[in-house]
Amino acid sequence: MKIQEDFQLTSGRLCLDLVSTLRARSEERIELLDQPDALAHWVSLTQFADLEGDLSVCDRSLAQAIILREAVHGLVVAFREGAAYRQRDIDIVNAAANPPALIPQLIYDQRLTHAFAASGQSDLLTSVMSEIARDAIDLITTAPETRVKNCENHKCERLFYDDSQAQRRRWCSMDRCGNRSKVKRYRSKNTKEQLGPDH
Repeated sequence: MKIQEDFQLTSGRLCLDLVSTLRARSEERIELLDQPDALAHWVSLTQFADLEGDLSVCDRSLAQAIILREAVHGLVVAFREGAAYRQRDIDIVNAAANPPALIPQLIYDQRLTHAFAASGQSDLLTSVMSEIARDAIDLITTAPETRVKNCENHKCERLFYDDSQAQRRRWCSMDRCGNRSKVKRYRSKNTKEQLGPDH
């Protein structure tokens, strides 16, 4: 199973966090959802970590989640680029959004907490995928396209939602790609200074 650090939930939107489970899309194409347990682990790191019941993931449901992920990616890229949407992507997201979403539940045991439960008409994973599809629909229909960006690290390319007031965010994560860029610039500057003005 992938370690937690591989799943960067820093995009600012649930649907984009799912899209980010395929890294380096234009180069290596690193698949993080390489087995059913990986998808279950990813869900456990999202805002739906507290689920009431079993999150059952099989090969078929993993394949369906990846199909949804790629449809969301296609729609979001078309959205930010002003390109034509593919009907197949629209149909996949609409179908995934159709089942009932998760229901928040209050739990009292010494203190008041909350969890999420399926409606009874669908299983937990189907409801989680419904939440992701609904988030994608909301993003594409209500957000300014200028706020959806690609990480400027060309080896990363993750999509993220820039909710900063100045809209100057450049990295999927300052802790990850942002710091790497700073270190690279620092080393490059030091190398030039050591070589002198003639190099």
